[in-house]
Amino acid sequence: MLIPETTSAMASRNEFLTDMCYVLVATNIPFNKLQSTPFKNFLQKYVNQNIPDESTLRKNYLKICFESTLTKIREKLTNNFIYIMVDETTDSRGLYICSLIVGILHPEIMPTSFLISCKELKKTNYETVSRFVNDSLMEFFGDTLFQDKILLFISDAAPYMIKTGGALKIFYSNMIHITCVAHGLNRVAEKVRDIFPSINKLVNNGKKMFLKAPHRITAYKNVMDCRLLLEPVITRWGTWLEAALFYSENFSKFKELVSNIEDDAQSVQKVKSILSTTSIISDLTFIRSHLSELPNSITKLEKQNSTLNYQINVVETVRDGLKTIENEKGQILYEKFKSVFNKNPGYNILKLYNNSINGNYVDLKEDPAIISCYKQHPNTPNT
Repeated sequence: MLIPETTSAMASRNEFLTDMCYVLVATNIPFNKLQSTPFKNFLQKYVNQNIPDESTLRKNYLKICFESTLTKIREKLTNNFIYIMVDETTDSRGLYICSLIVGILHPEIMPTSFLISCKELKKTNYETVSRFVNDSLMEFFGDTLFQDKILLFISDAAPYMIKTGGALKIFYSNMIHITCVAHGLNRVAEKVRDIFPSINKLVNNGKKMFLKAPHRITAYKNVMDCRLLLEPVITRWGTWLEAALFYSENFSKFKELVSNIEDDAQSVQKVKSILSTTSIISDLTFIRSHLSELPNSITKLEKQNSTLNYQINVVETVRDGLKTIENEKGQILYEKFKSVFNKNPGYNILKLYNNSINGNYVDLKEDPAIISCYKQHPNTPNT
């Protein structure tokens, strides 16, 4: 005859399995690791509990952990002003995935982000993204009146995101929409690539020279007393400019290296041709003299836990530097900077708020309690 399990034993078991499920998810350990015999034996030996099948956790306990986590996030957000971040990307299957992040906006609390929704969209435009954001917030907060608590919306600078900000403003009247300032500086850095086509060819072909070429890498190490050539990556902001700065700092040695390499590849021939042009030295000198801090500025803006004042100072330092360049290329870059930030709907408003936070007189009508919340300002979308 089977003896029924006591209520206390069931409660203890359920608590153990719930905690196990939470730990596996929180530490990014796949459930299928429970089928590993060494791992399973270790747990059974030291915790003296029966280890379940992965399907048991997935079917019976994962949702419990999910709901519990959402409840904890709601409790942290209660009675606080809120910022939201939205980012859309394409996954490996080519599907459009949109993510919504929320966090506390408070003058004395460093921003901490919580991912509350991640869904597939059939297409990406302002209608689908606006609906996704509004529906996700309504589902998360339920009957709680949260609309007036949302003060800040951060997104990338895609045109449909700008339109999304305008659409959401109808529902969240206190909200300011700002596009990622680090992305804005990266767009200025990309303009450098456009106005220096010869440097762009050097960067592109320079890395190709050493791709799958061990003998050239060996020659590189024998001549160059520095790391291997940087490989610019589109998704890593500022890397093209960092590569250009590398050539400006190591030009003589690199030119010597290339001159001793055989013309057995098209990339080598192109690099030799570029290095022999009369403009290459002046172009690299310009970049080294005026733009060396631009990649660092982008990196600074990507750091977490920086104040609004810090971020604005970084951006305005770049602006002032571009404005002082007294030639046509400098003017092009300065105009690009103005174009990018003039399209950033909330940047100028936050500059005014920052002046007020710093104690300067600004003619504002907003509530001081709201303005002060922007002091600790979240950074770029990082979903």
